[in-house]
Amino acid sequence: MNAVEKLLKKGLDAEPEDWSVRLELAEKLAARGAGDEFDQVLREAPVAPENESQAHQVVDLANRCDRWEGLKQVLALFAAGHPNSSWGRLAYAQTLQHTGDSATALTHYRHARRLDESLSDPALDQLLAEHEARAKAEAEAEAAAKAKAETSSAAESSPVVPPARPLRPPGGPKTEAPESGKAAEEIAVAPADDEETEAAEPVAVVAVDDGDHDGDAFVGSESGGERSFIVGDGEMVHARDKEPDAKQKVSAITVAILAHVVIALLLGLYVVAQPRPNPPQITANAVANLDADQLEQKEIKRVKRAPVQTASAQMQVTTVTAASSVSMPQMDTTMTTFDPIGMGDNFGASMSFDMGEDGGMVSFFGAKSISKKVVFVVDFSASMNGAKDKLMRKELAKSIEALPNGVQYQLIMFSGPAWYAGQETTKAKKYEDGNIAHIVKDGRDEYVWYEGWSENERHGGGSKTALYHYSEGEDKLPEGEYITATRANIRKTLRQIDDTPLSFGTDWRWPLRMAMNMEPDTIYFMTDGAFGTGKGFKKEDMIKELLRYNNQHGRAKINTICMMVLQARQELEQLADGSRGEFTLVLEDGTVVRGKELDKFGKK
Repeated sequence: MNAVEKLLKKGLDAEPEDWSVRLELAEKLAARGAGDEFDQVLREAPVAPENESQAHQVVDLANRCDRWEGLKQVLALFAAGHPNSSWGRLAYAQTLQHTGDSATALTHYRHARRLDESLSDPALDQLLAEHEARAKAEAEAEAAAKAKAETSSAAESSPVVPPARPLRPPGGPKTEAPESGKAAEEIAVAPADDEETEAAEPVAVVAVDDGDHDGDAFVGSESGGERSFIVGDGEMVHARDKEPDAKQKVSAITVAILAHVVIALLLGLYVVAQPRPNPPQITANAVANLDADQLEQKEIKRVKRAPVQTASAQMQVTTVTAASSVSMPQMDTTMTTFDPIGMGDNFGASMSFDMGEDGGMVSFFGAKSISKKVVFVVDFSASMNGAKDKLMRKELAKSIEALPNGVQYQLIMFSGPAWYAGQETTKAKKYEDGNIAHIVKDGRDEYVWYEGWSENERHGGGSKTALYHYSEGEDKLPEGEYITATRANIRKTLRQIDDTPLSFGTDWRWPLRMAMNMEPDTIYFMTDGAFGTGKGFKKEDMIKELLRYNNQHGRAKINTICMMVLQARQELEQLADGSRGEFTLVLEDGTVVRGKELDKFGKK
C-alpha cells in the first residue's frame, strides 16, 4: 500500500464500521488494480453498507476489480440488514449465481420478486423456469411410481377366491363337487375305518387357485387352526412350508427404486448438458416523487469478466468481463460517499441507473434528482480559475459520465455569453459594427453576444462590464437539442468539458433562460456566486423574473451550487427554494455543506 492507502487503512482499523472510509480505501485499491487487497477490505467489513448508494458503489468497484467473494459477503450483510430492499436481494441473487450457488440465488431472486414484481432478470428467470420444470417432472415421476407400487400391493394383498373344487382327502372316498358358482362349504371327512372315528376331527376344506398350483387347496383344522396345502390328489404340504409371497413385494419395490434412480440420473445429465445462462441484469425502479432522495432500482446493466468483450455497447464504463457466459450485474455509477473529515458530506460522483418510466438518478455535487431530462448550467467565467476550475471540471465530468443510459441531457456553459457544449467562443473584441462582443461559433453559424446589460449599453471600448446580452434579443435566444446519454455521446461531451476555456463576464439571465426553454425536469446551476445587474435593477427582482419565466416554461426544479463564494448565497437559495430545488455550498477542500449544516456554517 502507498502512503495514502496506509493512512486510510489506519483510520479504518480505528473505525471498522465507517463505510465512508472503507469505500475510499476500496476505491484507491481498485484504481491501483490491487484486486486481492480490495477483496480483503470487503471481507473485513463487520457491518453492511449504510444505504443503497454505498452498496451500489461496492458493486461498481467489485466489477472493476473482478473480485466477487468480498462482494458476496457485503451483499449478504446488506440483504440481512435491509430485508425490504428488492434491489439488495436481486444483486445478492445475481452474485450468488455468478459464483455458482444457483439454488440460494433462486431463493433470494424469488424474495426480490415478491418485494417488487416489476423486477426481472432473464438469466435468473430462465434458471427459475428450468428448476420448476425439473421439480414438476420429478413430482410426476414419483407420483406415477407410487401409484404403481400401491396398485401392485393391493393386487397382492387381495387374492381372488375361486369356486371350490371337489377334493379327496387321503384314504377317504371321493366326494361330489358342489354346483358351479356356490361358495366353498365345510366338508366333514370320515376316517377310513371305524376304529379312528373318535380321533378324527372335522376339517374345513377350501379350494384355492393361486396361480401356482392347479387345484391346490388348504385344509384348516377347526381345533388347532393348523393350515396345510393339499397338492394333487392327496399330497399335503403345510402352509409354513409354502414359498412366501414377500419376494414379489421386494421385487416390486426394487423396480420402483431403480426407476427413480434412472430418472434422477437422466435429469442430472440434462442439467449438466445445458449451456450456462445468459448474462444477468438488474432492474432498478426510480421513485415517482421527483423531490425524493431515496434510491430506487431501475433497469438492468449487463456485465462480463475479462477478457470477454463487454456486455453492451452502452455499458463500457461499468462492464466486467468473465471467463464464462454468466456475467455479473453492472452499475454505471460511483455513489455518494461521506467525508469523515471536515463539515458535512462529501459529494462524490453521480449515481446512475438505466432510465425507467420516471427517469434515472442524476447527481451533481451531491444534489440528487430523478430526471428524464436534465440541463447542467455551469459557470466558465474567468473568476473560476485555479482550484475552483479543477474541481468544477472534475465533478462535472463525473456527473456526465454517470448519467443513466437513455436520459436526455444538455450542458450550457456561460460567462458573459452563454453557449451549448461543443460550440466555440472567442475572446471579447470589437465586432464588425464597432461594438465589443463575444462570438459563439457552431459550425458555420455565429451567435453575437454584446457587452452590456441591454442593447442601450453597447459600447466600442473604454468601459468594462461583466454583463452581456444576445444580439437578436431575449426572445430569440439560441436553441439547443437534448443529447441522449450513450457511451459515445458521453465521451464526446467529456472531451468538450476538457477543451472549453474560461472567458470573461458573468451573467445568469441567459443560460438559465436557455435551459428553461428546453423544459427539463431538473436544472443544475453552478456558479462561484458573483454577479451584477443593470442600473435600476435589483438582484432579488431579477431572481423573481427568472422564477416567473421558469413557471411558464415547464417548472423545472433548480438545484443551485455555490462554488466557494458566499456573495450570492441569498439569491441562489431564493432560486432553489422558489423551484423546489436544493442549495449547496462547496468549500475550498471540496466538502459539501447543505441543510442544517449550512445554517451552522453560516453562524460560524
